[in-house]
Amino acid sequence: MGLHFPKWLQTQKQIKYLDISDAGISDILPSWFWSLCRNVEFMNLTGNQIRGSFANLTLEFSYSSELHLSSNKLEGLIPSVLSTASYLDLSHKKLSGSISFLCSSAAIGLSFLDLSSNNVFGEVPDCLTHLENLVVLDLSYIALSGKIPTTIGSLFHIETLKLRSNKFVGQLPSSLKNCTNLVLVDVGDNKLSGPIAKWLGVSLKNLVILMLSSNHFNGSLPAQICHLTDIHILDFSMNNISGSRPGHGSGRVKFWPTRKPNRRGARFSGRVGYRVKSEKWAEPKMGSVRGSGQLSLGLGLSPFLQFSKSPNLIYLGPKKAQIIFF
Repeated sequence: MGLHFPKWLQTQKQIKYLDISDAGISDILPSWFWSLCRNVEFMNLTGNQIRGSFANLTLEFSYSSELHLSSNKLEGLIPSVLSTASYLDLSHKKLSGSISFLCSSAAIGLSFLDLSSNNVFGEVPDCLTHLENLVVLDLSYIALSGKIPTTIGSLFHIETLKLRSNKFVGQLPSSLKNCTNLVLVDVGDNKLSGPIAKWLGVSLKNLVILMLSSNHFNGSLPAQICHLTDIHILDFSMNNISGSRPGHGSGRVKFWPTRKPNRRGARFSGRVGYRVKSEKWAEPKMGSVRGSGQLSLGLGLSPFLQFSKSPNLIYLGPKKAQIIFF
């Protein structure tokens, strides 16, 4: 498409669907662009090198639009008008300022919000009660601080909550137990403290991934963690956890002592198969190393597992795999 915004766009007056993602555009966002988008329902500008800011964005969208704007070089403050979208991906940019735009009553229709990997800072405003339709919230890899607000427990439909790599302090708010649809919770690499809450295993029974690593959690693991029968990845590593682990046979999630915690984060990867008709426990083997990096978990007959650090145990059953980090 070229380095610049195509001029033919200026002749379009009724744009409802616009996808110019990964088009090689390296240009400043033109002043005329947003005036064409009043009626847009879907917009995808992902994966370009678009520069500029939202400073002059004042128009109101006619629809609760789906806006994919990630992986560009847009910077500056986030305007409240964007909160009228139903799907808003602003990740991997240079956006700054606070996230007070979430306090706009217009954000009631927001179901997906990704602000990860930006320069946003400050505290999460305690005004989340009106975000009743939010299903995915990703505020990871930015510079938020303070406590996680108690109003986060008002997100009754939320399924994915990512707050990794911020500066959050205090305990996980107990109001989070109201979010019973949660499937993924990642609050790793913060400054959270206190004991691992019992309600995590009692109220959040749909959890598949629970990441609490690299915080200041202390005490022993509550037996209620064993009630997380759908869990695939459970990471408590790099905390001050002490005492014995919940015993083998406590509930349906089993914990089996395989090795001492490796706080240096040893690397492991390999291929582990399992029998279809009989469940078994498998200790990670250091043979057949294939590199390290991201986790890739397939739930077929022979899932391929890659880790950036060594798990304490891998549980492989006929229907799922479970990976536990201490």
